[in-house]
Amino acid sequence: MAHKTKPKTSIPSNCGVDGASAEQNRVPSEKGGKTAPDVLAQAALDPTIRHASLAAAFSGRAFADDQRPTVTDSAVFLATKLAEAENGDKKLASRFLMSQSVSLDAMFTEFSRLAALNMGDYPEAFERYIRLALKSQSECRATLDALVKIHQPREQTVRHVHVNDGGQAIVADQFHNHTGERENGKSINQSDATSAAC
Repeated sequence: MAHKTKPKTSIPSNCGVDGASAEQNRVPSEKGGKTAPDVLAQAALDPTIRHASLAAAFSGRAFADDQRPTVTDSAVFLATKLAEAENGDKKLASRFLMSQSVSLDAMFTEFSRLAALNMGDYPEAFERYIRLALKSQSECRATLDALVKIHQPREQTVRHVHVNDGGQAIVADQFHNHTGERENGKSINQSDATSAAC
């Protein structure tokens, strides 16, 4: 009789947070005047470290045990990409969103197939699968919308109101897009404006 293995709920005491040895993950007692607890607290709250740890934990299963990237490897790569994003590089965001939309569409296709197999004979299963299919489709559409917004020029309207002595307001619209170009709209005269700007 085969024995079921229990899921891992903790990391062995001789291993670091990323499966490396404790020696590899050891924090120096003092670093720049900071104690070990200070350094650990900073690392725990740093978004680069936290998300690199999550990425290594979830995606590391795709690799053999002796080839999995460590948290340090992931953090170095992530820090580089974050720096590029801060400088306006949209490549990584585009790749993430496009890849996610493909995965979501694949989920939609599979759930739709399962719904079709259960249609008629198993209405409860059909309803469950079709709901998952439509939810995947909705998330795919939202992801593609986000991708379009990243690359689509954004337009912003800035409205200036000038009130003349005679009580007429002149409204001028200026349209700005993300490239820094500016276009002035036509002025509109309003005869019933008050003598003071709102």
